[in-house]
Amino acid sequence: DVLKGAGAWRFAQGRLSLSDVTFRLEDRELDDRFQPLVSNGASLVLASNRITAQATMLEPQSQRAVVRADIKHDLGSGIGQADLTMDELLFDRKLQPDTISRLILGVVANAEGKVRGTGRIDWNPEGTSSSGRFTTDALDFAAAFGPVKGVSGTVEFTDLLSLVTAPDQHLTIASVNPGIEVNDGKLRFELRPGNVLAVLGAEWPFLDGTLTMEPTQMQLGVAETRRYTFRIAGLDAAKFVERMDM
Repeated sequence: DVLKGAGAWRFAQGRLSLSDVTFRLEDRELDDRFQPLVSNGASLVLASNRITAQATMLEPQSQRAVVRADIKHDLGSGIGQADLTMDELLFDRKLQPDTISRLILGVVANAEGKVRGTGRIDWNPEGTSSSGRFTTDALDFAAAFGPVKGVSGTVEFTDLLSLVTAPDQHLTIASVNPGIEVNDGKLRFELRPGNVLAVLGAEWPFLDGTLTMEPTQMQLGVAETRRYTFRIAGLDAAKFVERMDM
């Protein structure tokens, strides 16, 4: 929903132009997928029964750009699309993932790093489809099972509006500390319909053996008890004693 729109407009020779538009964007879902965003300096043109519009959406408090939208819509056919671009969105003390989406509360906190990506939404009289790809080279954050550093990789969404990923997504993790630090891990996960995060498994080399996180899943955006099981196999006991400084 677009609210509190204001700006300059001009109509001449069958062409309507809006410029320097400010507005507030809110999710109309009962359980908001994203927090309200604002735009300053958006534009829209209606000519020959076609709409083209551009807007950069900002997080209101930090005034940091979250996503840029380029929109086209044919009023005659009802066909249109929105191309979305995220340019190096920085997470730090001023802006956190749960500032943008409350669904992240209780899953990720104290994030530091950058995320970039693109998305696409297409619509016609029969329905809507959406997709996206988002990448980070090094993202640090606090998780329920301990601090995580150096997450990197690309996540592919097959339904961006419903926050559903393609099956079996992969990320690499420089280090995680569920009680003792381990390095160079790999995580497999997917986001499923209904805001379900399914962790398919994770594995790290650990003192000549392996540390494995068993599959689990959680409901995003709700308060619930979350359990994580880590298993150790084949470690060198002497190295373990040395590492723990016993």
